[in-house]
Amino acid sequence: MRTTYCSLVDQYLPKYLEDDVSSVRKEQIKEHLSSCPDCRGDYKRLKFVLSHLSQVEEYCS
Repeated sequence: MRTTYCSLVDQYLPKYLEDDVSSVRKEQIKEHLSSCPDCRGDYKRLKFVLSHLSQVEEYCS
């Protein structure tokens, strides 16, 4: 079940994956991902897409 905090996590996921969030925010997101299967799924999908995009970028360079 999505919560209000899920919306906030959605906004920060790209920056979280780039390690571009404060240590406090990082811990909050990490804690939320451990307890929220919906956001954890979003995280895994985004991580998958970003890793494949970087492979495409490397190929095209």
